[in-house]
Amino acid sequence: MKSYAKINLSLHVKSPRPDGYHNIESLMQKVDLADEMAVTLSDTFTILCDRPLPEVNTLTKAYDAITAVYGQLPVAVRLNKVIPMGSGLAGGSANAADLIHAVDALYHLGMTMEEKRRIAVEVGADVPFMLESHAGICEGIGERVRPLSLGDYIGVIVNPGFEVSSKDVYEHMSLNPQPLSMERLIEVIQKRDLDAVSTALRNDMEPYVFSRYPQVKALKDTMGRFTPACLMSGSGASVYGLFVDEGAAEGAYRYFADRVCTFKVKFL
Repeated sequence: MKSYAKINLSLHVKSPRPDGYHNIESLMQKVDLADEMAVTLSDTFTILCDRPLPEVNTLTKAYDAITAVYGQLPVAVRLNKVIPMGSGLAGGSANAADLIHAVDALYHLGMTMEEKRRIAVEVGADVPFMLESHAGICEGIGERVRPLSLGDYIGVIVNPGFEVSSKDVYEHMSLNPQPLSMERLIEVIQKRDLDAVSTALRNDMEPYVFSRYPQVKALKDTMGRFTPACLMSGSGASVYGLFVDEGAAEGAYRYFADRVCTFKVKFL
């Protein structure tokens, strides 16, 4: 199965919560950049990945959350990572969401989507969105998802090759009290007007990340030479540009591909 990445077209961090999370409002969009994952029945729960994973990761968290409700349901996971880790593209969240779907199917549990969401939110804020939507508005800590359709875009995603800790960003960023104009953002995206989109894209995490990692700001500044519609995704360190013209996207891709980890993608 393919575990698809996402980008944030908006990310407004509204307020901290007593549970340690933050209330957010975000417009997320899946793209066709994906990890490859296979899940099969097994005698024990195992993970075989082509890259080193932390001992505690989104897959172990998802499995623990599933077994806390349904008991031991061992599976073997084989994972080929393509999405950079710690990149703001939710690769780990996508893996966790697909594991929930796979265990449900392999063991014929008949989970409802609401039951899957309750498990997903125990794993991480992006996992509920990754369960079911190609695009959507996410609120609360991310568990409330309103699916929608944004149309066709080409994206060029660039990653500087290092991870950014979401926990660190949430702990040290300054909150932006200005409300997010979500409906305007959706409207201009659906009209495919890149100049208008550029004025509506917003990520409240950029100021802190840019101050700590000037390389990320430099990537966005350079991307801005190819398209006005560019933004950091999630807590970074990936930056993307949006395009409606294949030639323009290809020009940006060729420039960056010689310098940093680069992907040309399409909206799902």
